[in-house]
Amino acid sequence: MLSQVVAVPKQLIDLLRSMYYDMYVINVERNCAHHLFSDKSDLPSFIPLWEDYVKVAKGLFLFDNHSQAIKERVSCEALRRSYEQGERSFQYDYPCIYNGHQQWVSFKVTMELMEFHTGEEPSLCATLIVQKAERNDFLRHIIIQQVFAKGDGFVLLDAENDQFAILCGTETDKKIAPGAFDSFSRVIEYYIQNYVAEEDKERARQESNLQYIMECLDRDGVHAFSCGVHTSDGRYLRKQWEYRYYDKKTKRIILRRSDVTELYMEHQRLSRELMDALKRAETDSLTGALNYRSIEQYVTESLDDLKGYAALLFIDLDDFKLVNDRFGHQVGDEVLRRVVSIMNNVVYDIPHLVGRTGGDEFVVFLPSVQSVDAAKAYAAMICKQIQDITNHEIEFNNLSASVGIALAPRDGNDYKTLIKVADERAYEAKRSGKNRFSINTQKNY
Repeated sequence: MLSQVVAVPKQLIDLLRSMYYDMYVINVERNCAHHLFSDKSDLPSFIPLWEDYVKVAKGLFLFDNHSQAIKERVSCEALRRSYEQGERSFQYDYPCIYNGHQQWVSFKVTMELMEFHTGEEPSLCATLIVQKAERNDFLRHIIIQQVFAKGDGFVLLDAENDQFAILCGTETDKKIAPGAFDSFSRVIEYYIQNYVAEEDKERARQESNLQYIMECLDRDGVHAFSCGVHTSDGRYLRKQWEYRYYDKKTKRIILRRSDVTELYMEHQRLSRELMDALKRAETDSLTGALNYRSIEQYVTESLDDLKGYAALLFIDLDDFKLVNDRFGHQVGDEVLRRVVSIMNNVVYDIPHLVGRTGGDEFVVFLPSVQSVDAAKAYAAMICKQIQDITNHEIEFNNLSASVGIALAPRDGNDYKTLIKVADERAYEAKRSGKNRFSINTQKNY
């Protein structure tokens, strides 16, 4: 670093003036700086108090808010904070009025540990270059800034040779692959094994296969997927990986990884709300069983794909009004919930649907019942367990159910026919003494 005045050839001064307005090296720790060059002076100079110098500096004719922003950004405190946060370089571009004309100016800062004076211990220094810029340079900087703002990792991938280089990435990325042009397949497998969420590992492996990536790019022009990632500090993030050709002829690909956690969480929340709304629309709010419209819809869909035998059980509680009249509707509601629970528990080991079609009327549909005897056994268990219901030591001596059974395809192939047959048989069971089931009009059980 210059510690004394050095003569600079005039040709070099003229060349520098054609490219730059000012150059500084700032000692962030000692709050001083070297002014290496300006378009108004050929000689370097020493600035003993950088903070004071910045506050009163005039120089270029920037808008007041732009000038204030730059002064704050290049203060020693702001530079030290940026360095501690891992930001080693940055750039800002502004319009200015210079010699009566509007121009663009670029403020570029690079920070590193270096000798401020020859022979001194290295200290944190920032090189500030105030550079003339074209409008296209400004636009290019905006584009780069916006692109990098949407991604936390950029990789140039040589798919033909299974090599890659990290253009921009997190500290974790640099630890995994510190060297350029490493094996992509090896590194991505290490990343998946150690950071990708367990439920997403296999999919991530498939989506990150080089041959599969190129097939997708050749077909669609882009290949993208997302997966869950666990960070080193235990957080769960959702990352999107997007591949596009940089040079199709040489099979070079740009991989951009971006954080889509907020978008993913919002999507999950909306999905849960949609599922909750769908469930509320399909189910009876009191018991959780399917409502009468939904049970008809699902049974109809199941019958359309029927390959064997199915049974529809129509359950009508006997004298349920007495429960409400004697113990109140709160106890009655609890009994209805227990009835639905019993139905689900009785047939838990086979596919089934449970619906509430009326106040004290229910349907159990068994789409793949093994035999007529199996349907009878389920009906008998439902009758028995309903009869045994108690509520806070209350025994309902009169609580029972009459069940009618209709079989498909023997008794019909559609919901309306089956429900009509099962309803008639439940009525026959009720007329024959209640607390029983009927599978035909001649014999009750």
